[in-house]
Amino acid sequence: MIENELRQSLDALERHAPAETDVFTGVQAGIRRRRRRRQITNVAGVAGVASAVALGVVVATTPGDNGSPTGLAPASSATATVPAAPSLPFTAGWLPSGYHLDTWRVSETLGSAQYVGGGDFRTVVVWVSDQVDDPLPEAVDEPTTVAGRPGTLRRLGPGQTQLIWQLPDNRWAVVSGTEPAVPLDALRRVAENVTGTPTALDVDLALSALPAGYDEISWADGSPTVCQTADTCVTLSLHQGKAPARVQGPLVVTAEEKADLDPTWVPVDQKQIVDGTPVRTTADGRLAVVQVDATHWAKAFSTNADPATIREAVTLVEVD
Repeated sequence: MIENELRQSLDALERHAPAETDVFTGVQAGIRRRRRRRQITNVAGVAGVASAVALGVVVATTPGDNGSPTGLAPASSATATVPAAPSLPFTAGWLPSGYHLDTWRVSETLGSAQYVGGGDFRTVVVWVSDQVDDPLPEAVDEPTTVAGRPGTLRRLGPGQTQLIWQLPDNRWAVVSGTEPAVPLDALRRVAENVTGTPTALDVDLALSALPAGYDEISWADGSPTVCQTADTCVTLSLHQGKAPARVQGPLVVTAEEKADLDPTWVPVDQKQIVDGTPVRTTADGRLAVVQVDATHWAKAFSTNADPATIREAVTLVEVD
């Protein structure tokens, strides 16, 4: 369950990674640094609350985006709120030998991490949240004790095992794995050593501010999604190299189209200047790229935010 959720998050974030790069000229890094200094002087606080971007269909072109390299977009309306770096809301105090952090996801109310070792199915997932999901119909539960607290041992089909209990602060914790690759004794030891102490995460991407009205943020493997509402979000990511001239598409497909998906290349050639920073977008305005520095570029993508916000959001990405 949790493993699938983590994998789906990764797929959504990596779906639009380019296979080809191109030099993005005219970058004004000094302007970006000056803008950040102005914004940080009025820091209001730190954002939180989880949300995820839902994928839909991208079709229409953006009115007013004429592709002119000298066309000026409206000045940034970003709020001077500098988001905190992400951290897992728990510490996994013990892991089987050779296991390391693979994927993770955090928000204000949820944090999950997948740790992997060598070999098939050698995976342990730790998940902490304010609430726990109802069991699936096929689940078989039996009472147990975890770290001296009442808990549940849940089995979910061939070898899939979960230990579920509440931490002293009343948050729910779940440790899951697949037997026999991960023995139940190992899962128990992982669970016994989970604490509510946060674990800092090392990420390269930082945000100098949030787009105006977008005060909800969640993270998946170093890439944040900022949201105005649960249905209006922008996903950001940082990449090495030069910003691409095109990305592999279609960017988004409907369920009916998935059966005959024929990847094509979508140009990223609509040029704008946003608060002094050169930005390029796809014709529909749903994906924007910017060169952050000589060796990093950033991408912003959304199916439902307005294109101006997408352009603005990508200019707020910095290298931490």
